[in-house]
Amino acid sequence: MSNSPTPPQWDFDPKLHFEILLDNISQHPPHLRKPDILPHLQNFLAHPDVRALLHPGETPPAPLVPSPSAELKEIRTTLKTLTQAIASIQKTLPSPNNAAPAKIQHPPPKTPSKNFSAIAGAKPSTHSIVVDLAHWNLAESDRPPVETICKNINNDLATSSHSAVRLIAAKWTAKGNLILTGDASTSLNVLLPAASHIAAIIGTRFTKTTPKTRANVKWSKILINGVPTGKSQSWEPYNPDECHQALLENNPAYASLTVMQKPSWVKAPSSYTVNAASSLAVAFEDPDGTKLKSIIEGRHLYAFGTRLNTKKWKQKPSTTQPSNQPPVHPPTLRSQQQPAPTPQVLPTSNPNPSQPRQSRRMQAKPGKQG
Repeated sequence: MSNSPTPPQWDFDPKLHFEILLDNISQHPPHLRKPDILPHLQNFLAHPDVRALLHPGETPPAPLVPSPSAELKEIRTTLKTLTQAIASIQKTLPSPNNAAPAKIQHPPPKTPSKNFSAIAGAKPSTHSIVVDLAHWNLAESDRPPVETICKNINNDLATSSHSAVRLIAAKWTAKGNLILTGDASTSLNVLLPAASHIAAIIGTRFTKTTPKTRANVKWSKILINGVPTGKSQSWEPYNPDECHQALLENNPAYASLTVMQKPSWVKAPSSYTVNAASSLAVAFEDPDGTKLKSIIEGRHLYAFGTRLNTKKWKQKPSTTQPSNQPPVHPPTLRSQQQPAPTPQVLPTSNPNPSQPRQSRRMQAKPGKQG
């Protein structure tokens, strides 16, 4: 039980208290009455008990929110000032509805490239055929001028069933073959059927047998490194046919190629020592370069029980030759090489010609394939 004293109970005299309150209000400075007394008077009149006396039967309103503190008033004042400042800034900005639409910056039109690659790509494509005349061994003096060749063949074609074909260029290769190019309107499908007729014209002009013809298709060339040469005390290095067959048997990617130049050693076979390894060069048809890309990305080929590395062939710059010698053309086009010399078989040092290897291997590496 609490021992604190009970506060004295005072009787409430409404009349006395209101007289005291009014007397105090009258004595308060008039200029301070409104800010000091009015808020309390409003709270008094808004009190539910007082409103019930003044307006009996009326639903009492929600209790009044206490008067905001000085800090809250300061915050409200600051927010109001900021709002007014933002409003004044917005008045100085153009209205979004009245603002002029922003201009879209379009990139300037690209001007056509002036480099040689672009110019060459814009030219209409032409197609050509190769007439195999290397085996005729025509001397330089026996080869008609290219303008005469085009003129005579075009005159003959004009009166034949291949009148739609017209040649615009001819070229003698270093090997002695003849490349004939049709005009831009002559597609390869039109030129190839006329090739046999053109070959017959050439054969008649030279009074020789009709030569063979083929489409002049772009070739690619690869270098195969780390190939065992097969050189020993008794045997010469593998010949192109043996290398070609070994690659065919072990590499589906190689078997899918149309090989135009069988594998050939990059050095003279006679220079290889016993058990040496060297590199082979192979050329194949590749109109769009996709076959070369596929072989290079594969990285390896297999032959003679060895994993071989593949690289793209890089033509080394040719050395300066005397002016009276024919120029050396890149070996990427076999049609431009000189005719291969007749291979000569050297006497064998193997006393037993019936050995299995003797039956499939030549003792000397033949010359380059035609």
